[in-house]
Amino acid sequence: MSRIKFENSPSTKTPINADNLNKLNNVVISSEEPTTGEEVWIKKTDTEKEIYVKNDNGVYEEFYKPIKITTGVEYETGRIINGKKEYGKRISCGALPNNTTKDIETGLTNVSLTRPVTGFFTDTTQYSVFPLPYISSYLAGLVSVYATKTNTKVTIKTGEDKSAYTISYVDLYYTKN
Repeated sequence: MSRIKFENSPSTKTPINADNLNKLNNVVISSEEPTTGEEVWIKKTDTEKEIYVKNDNGVYEEFYKPIKITTGVEYETGRIINGKKEYGKRISCGALPNNTTKDIETGLTNVSLTRPVTGFFTDTTQYSVFPLPYISSYLAGLVSVYATKTNTKVTIKTGEDKSAYTISYVDLYYTKN
């Protein structure tokens, strides 16, 4: 478990607690960027909570960036694999097929997958959400999902009619070649 330790000055290293909270220096919590030289800025608004740390050049850099995922839009995962940045992309696949295969364009070219192809499917009531791929107790109930060799398409294959499940998404993780 990570913790943030607040100290009242670099020289004394006295931890901040409820009794000496008024001595807290170098940290500011506000919705506006500080102007008085704080080392850490916790930006808090009604919709955002972000932590910034002042770098050696005196510029605040985001310390922790929540990954903001928008379907169909590439994003950086923050991982480096074999010296390359890893990216992710959530693909909307729509309704599952009726005892056949369905190909969905990913919009990706010249990439190498770094994780298994996974996702989920459900219906408009979202009463039940199932994982992709889906393992069933009987063979026809299986739902497989895989990327083509060039990773430009995702294929979903069903062994029976699954078209009532009208919502499905697949998450792809990859590096660029």
